[in-house]
Amino acid sequence: MIRRHHPPVVMACHCELDVGELASLAGFQLAHGDLSGADSLLSPSDLPAMAEHLRRSRQVLVVDGCAMSCGRKAMGRAGVESFTHLELGNLGLTKGHSPADEGNVRKVVEVAKLFLE
Repeated sequence: MIRRHHPPVVMACHCELDVGELASLAGFQLAHGDLSGADSLLSPSDLPAMAEHLRRSRQVLVVDGCAMSCGRKAMGRAGVESFTHLELGNLGLTKGHSPADEGNVRKVVEVAKLFLE
């Protein structure tokens, strides 16, 4: 069976907190700017329809805004086991103290790109 090449996929948390907005903005920048050929940004609600595509993708990055790890949990529920997980709290970006400003978005993008090289 021939497997087609699938570009990396970025999935980001979309909660209404500052860290969720930060994860979303960084994910959007990765998918539409910094990662040539990356698939569109996905949200956890996209998973049921996209599970097979995600299993075939060469690389999936899940960016979660906080330790609740909604994106990681959604991947598990969808049966997708192979992915890289980035939780913004591990970068010192915490709820209520991490505005979605240019500097924080750049910080997340720079770290995320290390996972995708």
